[in-house]
Amino acid sequence: MTHAPHLESHHGVLVQINGQGVLILGEPGIGKSSLALELLYQGHKLIADDIVEFESEGQHVTGHCPTLLSKLLHTRELGLISVIEAFGKKAWQPNAQLDHIIMLHQNTASKTAHGLAPELDEYTICQQTFTMLKLSTNNPASLPHRIDTWLRLQPHRHNVIQRFNQQQNRTE
Repeated sequence: MTHAPHLESHHGVLVQINGQGVLILGEPGIGKSSLALELLYQGHKLIADDIVEFESEGQHVTGHCPTLLSKLLHTRELGLISVIEAFGKKAWQPNAQLDHIIMLHQNTASKTAHGLAPELDEYTICQQTFTMLKLSTNNPASLPHRIDTWLRLQPHRHNVIQRFNQQQNRTE
């Protein structure tokens, strides 16, 4: 007996960054689509802007764009943008597996702002829980660079803190 896929819609932007599906969440007007525009300029791909439809089959969650919004990006300042016309066919793809979630916020202070690990939370889509990184839009460092750095660190995230703690214990 086969099970029908679980379907859900979420407000956000789904992009593919270096082969990894990243959902960008945040309040309306916080800059999700502007961040997607910046990522397009860096050669990454847009899957969906504003509304992302997700489906789950097995261990994977895949996101795609509703047909009406397909290949389009909307920013408050520039209006509706045809991604294909502005960036070429390689800048858009119809779907991507969801790997990571980023939550944009405007808070300047966070609970773990001075800790060794980033401020993480959890977010559930299609009954699967994902780690969610919270990034402040008030930080002067580039959002795309912070996201890219975090993605590069994911395979080694626990090792760095463990090595630091071991070195700290040796110096005491």
